[in-house]
Amino acid sequence: MAAYRPGHADTTLAALMAGLARRDPYRVPLGGLGVAEVATLVRALCGTDVAEEVVTALAERTGGNPFYVGESARLLIGRDPSAAVVGVPDGIRDVVRQRLALLPAEAAAILRLAAVAGAEAHVAVLCAAAGAPAAEVVDALEVCVTAGLLTEPGPGLVRFTHPLLRDTVYSDLVDELPGDAGEQARTAAERQLALARRVGDPGLLAAALTTMTKLLPHEAQAARCVPVVAELRELTARHDLPAYRWVCEQVDAMVAAIGNDVEAVERHAREGLAVARRYRMPEAEAASLSTLAMLAHAGGRFVEAEGLYGLVRERLVRHNASRAADLHARGVITIRLSQGRIAEIEPLARTLHAAWGARGGEALVLALQGKLEEARAVRFDAVPVPDHFYGVRLGARAGLACLLGDTEAAAALVPLLRPVRDRFGSAAAAAFCTRPLALALGEVCALLGDAAGARSAFARAAEVARLWGSPHGEAAAVEGARSLPAPAGA
Repeated sequence: MAAYRPGHADTTLAALMAGLARRDPYRVPLGGLGVAEVATLVRALCGTDVAEEVVTALAERTGGNPFYVGESARLLIGRDPSAAVVGVPDGIRDVVRQRLALLPAEAAAILRLAAVAGAEAHVAVLCAAAGAPAAEVVDALEVCVTAGLLTEPGPGLVRFTHPLLRDTVYSDLVDELPGDAGEQARTAAERQLALARRVGDPGLLAAALTTMTKLLPHEAQAARCVPVVAELRELTARHDLPAYRWVCEQVDAMVAAIGNDVEAVERHAREGLAVARRYRMPEAEAASLSTLAMLAHAGGRFVEAEGLYGLVRERLVRHNASRAADLHARGVITIRLSQGRIAEIEPLARTLHAAWGARGGEALVLALQGKLEEARAVRFDAVPVPDHFYGVRLGARAGLACLLGDTEAAAALVPLLRPVRDRFGSAAAAAFCTRPLALALGEVCALLGDAAGARSAFARAAEVARLWGSPHGEAAAVEGARSLPAPAGA
């Protein structure tokens, strides 16, 4: 008996394969396990039945690969089930990294680029973003397909064979981002857009315009997004592009959130929800529901917000299980922070930590529970990665610095918080929120002894909270101002 992975029967095995062929061997192509088989394996490993939706999510995320199923199932033992559909077990990371190490450098680079584009990408988009001759990019993609890392679901498209591969490649890439990553992303997006204009294909142009709206952090992209979305709306009016009609509503909701226009955020979210439901786009529907959940949270309607995040998980669990668990966990964490129910956050925070590594939020949760030494032991980048969660992490680092009395960290955060002091924390992502970032600025200024700066920041925080109809946000700002010493001569 001999076994080999598709794509590995190259020149190294050519002589052996030719010799076996002359013996007329019986060949058995092995595919992934089905859902029922995954359920049997998971039950055997966990010693108990596991919820059907978790089994379905594992089958989809692992592609039925028995090793991947087994490693993921072990995350279920004694832990929150979401850990198995969000986290990437260390054993799988090691195997995937080994497979990547066998790729030629050019193929590995294109695979990383594909991971940034998402689970599925247009070949033309990757060619434009790579800045390399199209023939070289196509050759690199063929290497990845042959190696079983990518598939070709349709003409001009490539897709990761299962989400775990993409998650591993993407999370490793985020950890390695250089300081000028944002500038590199902007340049690549502009090259992609220029190519799409030359080609003249409406679908490709719509994809390129959409990429321009994804530049990070969201908090700094409002001015760039407005003309892009206007062009995208005009394009969707001339062509049948319902998915991009939804993109217009979602991005306009994000722009409105950056400008604290809550009425417009809700209007665009509801219009996007209607488009998503009309054209049966579950992931788009979940994103629009997340925006409505964020609005309910900001307004202090915590039960409503949590119910909406539950709907988000329901919509996504059969289509993008890892994102379902991730969005639900983040949404519930932000609600619990606002409610002051800190002890309930730690299991969720540890799940996200297992999936994405240390980002600072888990240290804040520990510090809020009085576990200061454990919080100090958590290591993370001093400056938040400018990703979808930039606003959340800025606020978390500010809160942590104040709880630990870390004046060095507080001083480093002041210049990062000032440009976004008018924002409601992370609302720019239109998925969940925390509190006005001016509140975080006020707290670090107070820690540093800048009472005047803190007073100004707390006043702005109260204004932003009122714009969002956020009673808890306004109350926190008022309390922060009261904690300051009276101005001289008052």
